[in-house]
Amino acid sequence: MSDYSVLKQRFADGAEILLISSITRQIETEWNLKNGQAGSIVSVVFIGALIGNLCSGWLGDRYGRRPTILLGYAFVIFGSVGSAYHCSGYWSLLLYRFLVGWGFGVPGSSTFALNSEIVPSTKRIIFAAVPKILESMGEFYGATLFYFTDPSLQNIDWRYLILLGTVPSFFLLFLSVVFLIESPHYLAVRNQRQEARKVIESMAYMNGSDIQAEDLVLQEDSSESEVEVEQRFGEHLKHLLSPKFFYTTLAMCFVLFTTNFFYYGFMFALPHVLVGSHLPVSPAGNLMIGSSFQFIGVIIGVVVFTGMPRKTSMIALVSVVGMSTFVFTICVHPHILGGLAVNSGICHFLAMVALFVQKMGAMMSFLVSYVYLCEVYPTVVRASGPAFVIAIGRLG
Repeated sequence: MSDYSVLKQRFADGAEILLISSITRQIETEWNLKNGQAGSIVSVVFIGALIGNLCSGWLGDRYGRRPTILLGYAFVIFGSVGSAYHCSGYWSLLLYRFLVGWGFGVPGSSTFALNSEIVPSTKRIIFAAVPKILESMGEFYGATLFYFTDPSLQNIDWRYLILLGTVPSFFLLFLSVVFLIESPHYLAVRNQRQEARKVIESMAYMNGSDIQAEDLVLQEDSSESEVEVEQRFGEHLKHLLSPKFFYTTLAMCFVLFTTNFFYYGFMFALPHVLVGSHLPVSPAGNLMIGSSFQFIGVIIGVVVFTGMPRKTSMIALVSVVGMSTFVFTICVHPHILGGLAVNSGICHFLAMVALFVQKMGAMMSFLVSYVYLCEVYPTVVRASGPAFVIAIGRLG
């Protein structure tokens, strides 16, 4: 239960991001904002997530995996409630949305590190998929709120919807406070051996195992001193940019930058594009369908890409996501093609296929990339390595 408490934050993230992406049109109309100001309401969330990702590695290594993850929940809740009921204008809304984004980003590498330290290696691909499944479920939750309040997305009570979007964060914070454990490996490194024993004994009890915690924790050759942990942080970036890992780091930054650009750009644009389209399904209905496609994509990714080369998979998936985004744009707004006559029925069909492929492919790309990040970097940069790459990817 503890490891799932970590991953469930992605449910709250998915709901919040879809909601704020979809309500900017209403905020723009209500406050008479310019296009750049409306876009910045979404962009500032990702700026906050980027800075949160950069802080994540240091906070997770310095203060522990569990406190860092709980801190993320607290900031998401504070920023969301502030966005709904305590913002007096454009600038205060930007501040609160920045805090929400920081809350999204700060648990990132601590989540990866904790999962790699408490989840058996044979199940890591499954646990890498769970966050994206839950993120898709969170988006589906957000789309459902739209469907039952305003399927057309044109008369939205945005404050009320943001508050409803915060409900999962409150619930999941409670679950994490009760069930989320600290990494026994982290506790051992910090010389908190008694606490590490208790955690391992608790895990063993929950799994019905008779494992002897003392034998595992007190192995001299598998522990590091707290001083060594502190000293190594300043070398993390140098290690990532060393000749051995420079091209790997650069390539993964590019892959995640591109995937983020297509995925979150598409998420932001989709509600606005759907409002002006003539598809047979309502805009909110299409958002629900797209969220379902993401869930299917993660499942297929686990089944298909587990045994495939990571590099080949990432190249193929990023290319597919880019092409499907282009096809969807053309099919939803065929006037882009000028005077070329296009059958509307064919356009609707191709648009739904492209939506399916884009959502599904993006989830697969994230899944394979995150698994590869956990595999390619050594223990010394276990938290900071993925944090740095993910933060650069957020620039997309």
